[in-house]
Order: sequence, then C-alpha cells, then structure tokens
Amino acid sequence: MKSEAGYDAPIESYKDGRKVYYRYSDPEFSILKTPLNPAELT
Repeated sequence: MKSEAGYDAPIESYKDGRKVYYRYSDPEFSILKTPLNPAELT
C-alpha cells in the first residue's frame, strides 16, 4: 500500500498499543476504480 507504485492511495496509519494499522483515509477510495495507464494495458 505504501509502495512507490502506490496508486496515489490516500493511506493513513494509526496505532493501537504496539500495533499499527493502515487504512484509506478516504473510505470511498478503491484502487479498482483507478483507470489503467497505457503501459498497464500491454
């Protein structure tokens, strides 16, 4: 999720004790809604 490819995903993290959780800061965001670029089509 936090890779360089990243899909421009709005990622936020929050801690709960010693654990860290990641989620989209925009609950409506989905990488499946992102259109493919020309390089991904081939």
